[in-house]
Amino acid sequence: MYAIETNSLTKKYGEKTVVNQVNLKVKKGSIFGFLGKNGAGKSTLINMVTGLAIPSSGSFKLNLKDTDSKRKAQTKVGVMPDYSSFYDDLSALEHLKYFSKILGLKMKKEDYIELLQRVGLENDINLKVKKFSFGMKKKHRLY
Repeated sequence: MYAIETNSLTKKYGEKTVVNQVNLKVKKGSIFGFLGKNGAGKSTLINMVTGLAIPSSGSFKLNLKDTDSKRKAQTKVGVMPDYSSFYDDLSALEHLKYFSKILGLKMKKEDYIELLQRVGLENDINLKVKKFSFGMKKKHRLY
C-alpha cells in the first residue's frame, strides 16, 4: 500500500511549469524526502498533496485512515520546512490558539498545554517566539 501516490501531477503559474507531470509512489511506513536545487518544485509538490496549492492537472491520493475529506487529510499530515513563519510577538500558546481558530478547531487551554508538552515546550508556553531558538521553532511547527 502507498501512503502517497501522484499521477502526472502538474502545477503551472501562467506559462511557467513548476511541477511537471510527477508520478510518485511512496510506500506506507517509509521515510521519504525531496532533494533538488532551488526552484525545482519540491515545496510546490508538497503544498499540492497537503492541500495548500491546487494542481493545474493530474491527481494525487493520500492513503490515510479516516480521511474522507481534504480537511481531515490536512489534520493528519504535517509539513516542517526549514524556515519559520511565526509572529515574533506571539507566544507558543498564542500561536496554537490563533491557528486553531483559523482551522475552526475547538480546543481547551489544557489541550494546547498537552500539545506543547508533547514537543517539549511546556516550560516555554508564554515565551515570545522572537526568543525561540531555531530548534524550538521546528518543534512548534510539528503540531
